[in-house]
Amino acid sequence: VEMAPDAVVIGERDEPLRVALRERDCPASLVTNPPKTPKSQYWTRYLDATRWVNEVASLVKPSPIDYIEVRGAAPNRVLSSTDDIRTVLASLHGKPYAYDCETDSLDPRKVTRFAYSLADDKMAYWIPESLARETLWDLCGLLMDESSEMRGSNLKFDATVLACLARIEPTALAPMYDTQVMSWLNRGRVGNNDLKTLSRTLLQRDVIDWDEHFWEWPEWKKALYAASGDARNSYDLVDMLSEKLRADGKLWSLYKDIEAPVIPVLAEMELTGMKLDPVLLHDFTQQYEVKLQSVLAELRSLGLSGTPSKDSDLRQFLFDELGLPVLVRTEKTLRSSVALDVLRRLLLLRDTLPAKSVRVLELLIEWSETEKAHNTFLSPYDSQ
Repeated sequence: VEMAPDAVVIGERDEPLRVALRERDCPASLVTNPPKTPKSQYWTRYLDATRWVNEVASLVKPSPIDYIEVRGAAPNRVLSSTDDIRTVLASLHGKPYAYDCETDSLDPRKVTRFAYSLADDKMAYWIPESLARETLWDLCGLLMDESSEMRGSNLKFDATVLACLARIEPTALAPMYDTQVMSWLNRGRVGNNDLKTLSRTLLQRDVIDWDEHFWEWPEWKKALYAASGDARNSYDLVDMLSEKLRADGKLWSLYKDIEAPVIPVLAEMELTGMKLDPVLLHDFTQQYEVKLQSVLAELRSLGLSGTPSKDSDLRQFLFDELGLPVLVRTEKTLRSSVALDVLRRLLLLRDTLPAKSVRVLELLIEWSETEKAHNTFLSPYDSQ
């Protein structure tokens, strides 16, 4: 496997692992006779080669031509100079493009590492961390250009990051075409609306999953993940979802006239925050903790021995012990789903279920909603 700047290239005859080993100065014989113990001088390099093949080469498929790209990934370029970046940014004015930023924190105020990617209908671009801040104002110029069409996924977060880094108010940005919001309007609670799920299910594309070592990845891999993956997939999903929403004129009007304008407003609201009464907040938090204990005690009395927040325990209790029907299976593991929306759907079958099962479902829904409110909106701020 040869890594070119714009694509993953597979030779006609060489198999991926053999060439990956050669790239790491390992003998080709390791393909059929791998090192057996860490004492081998090739152990670390062999693991690195196999990890690369598993993560990247496994995403490609045969092609009649001499090279192929990672399945579902657009050709990409790692931009290595500010001149190249500014040229690309200038070329995107007045046309549709996708934008996605990568950070080291989900709290925009705590971001210390920042890089971004762009995509149009022909190419995806990765702007490394070392150059991202140098071209930040050029990027802002593009994102504020109302003659362009900004596309992305969860653009509210990207807007808050930009506000913290460049002091650009989210409401000053051009209208946003957000795949999460568009998918929610189109599909509602049916499945997840995150970018990875939509890429796999709607676009039928493979994607590289993010992990905690992202910032140590080589730039070509970051480009595959962020530019060829997230940015380009967002670009194509907007085309697909826009068509679906336009098929129902009311839904398209709902997105354009209400949902899209609200995105930057919500971003500014999150950044502005609100004052809290710490005494009242503490009392409210304690009320939710008492409520959780009460729900848990009743679940225990109905036979739940595990933890209501643990999927494996719920799976065993609901489907093995109570014998409830399996309505949905998870996409990756094909295990019976115990997601909140599935519990609600099960409760709709209450007329056909035993009274005990109905009460268990009511309690689990109450537990899920109460726990989320406690853990997301109350406890983190009460502890401060």
